[in-house]
Amino acid sequence: MAKQTWQKKFLNEIMKQSNLRKNEFSDAPFWLSKDKIELLPKSLVKFFSPNIYSFLSLNNKSLYFATPSSFNDPYDCYLGANNEEYVKKYLLKYIEDNSFIEERIITEDERNRLSESRAFDSGDYYNIYESFSSAFNSIVLSKEEEKQNKLRLAKIIANRNFEYTIKNLRNNNIRVCCFSEMSKNELASHVEMWSHYADNHKGFCVEYDIARFKEDCQNYYSEPRDSENYQYYEKQMLNMSIFAGIFPCLYNSQMIKITTSQLLNKKDTQEKRNRERNRLMKTFLTKYSKWNYENEWRVVLSSKLLEKYGFALPFPYIKAIYLGSRIEKHYKEAILNIAKREEIKAYTSSLSHNRYELEFYPIDIDFYFKYKDLIDLEGYKYK
Repeated sequence: MAKQTWQKKFLNEIMKQSNLRKNEFSDAPFWLSKDKIELLPKSLVKFFSPNIYSFLSLNNKSLYFATPSSFNDPYDCYLGANNEEYVKKYLLKYIEDNSFIEERIITEDERNRLSESRAFDSGDYYNIYESFSSAFNSIVLSKEEEKQNKLRLAKIIANRNFEYTIKNLRNNNIRVCCFSEMSKNELASHVEMWSHYADNHKGFCVEYDIARFKEDCQNYYSEPRDSENYQYYEKQMLNMSIFAGIFPCLYNSQMIKITTSQLLNKKDTQEKRNRERNRLMKTFLTKYSKWNYENEWRVVLSSKLLEKYGFALPFPYIKAIYLGSRIEKHYKEAILNIAKREEIKAYTSSLSHNRYELEFYPIDIDFYFKYKDLIDLEGYKYK
């Protein structure tokens, strides 16, 4: 089954079950995760910039979960809506509730003109139909100053209400950890990934052994529960939380949107909360199609689970570390010390002289530290 097809089917099933059971998306029943075992890749990679937080993640063998507001793409996890349509409907109700026609601020014909105007996401049809903005501005300009001010203030209130409503929906309690599915050859050829996510090749990339992670998750189903061994039980439960929350991203040219009617619906019901939560979850797993070269996977979990761990969950499945071609000496030596202590394979990278890609070479760490004063690691190719 193609990854994108599986992602859609599985995500829809998760959302269906979470609605039926009235629980959080990340608390979806684990039995749904069993089908995911065979579809997870053998390994995933994650890029790191050269900073203390990246070093701590590597040293502690943990994954940090970030808020989408820190991502490099401002449209990442972005919930779309039709601003103009919201303002139009809100304004028409405001006109009615505040007796604008009775007070002769606006005529009934002008109210009908606003009602019949079109609120589009783009201006493609503005030459055929009168847009709401054009109709509103034309009506406002035909009024004396006092009436102009009342109409403009009403529109400002409508716009602010829209921003407040959509902001509340986007300010959710979800955090994300991002990976890419790449072979070693793809890691070498996607030079732009090193530029975007590893501080222009001055950082590093970690390959995680997802095959070993899957084995541990499978043991969760086969081994008896040992509730007395708290540390082991907690590790298994955290692994299963990560496992339940991991999905490949979908890539789409159309953003996930919420309708104006849903935004204007002020009733607080379980059904409404479930619908909003599911739509938001889709935004966390959908990216603009131009980013599809990243082949991204994400772990999406609630802040409620992550908070007690400082938003960093243990994930001791490091398989290899790839150093950026411009990494600074003090930083790479700190990383190599960790690799030696944990018996992790480490690779240096250098620019190919005849292709637009990187070349990776394994590092003999003992050899490097013994002769580091004689070796320039950036030109070091150990075979």
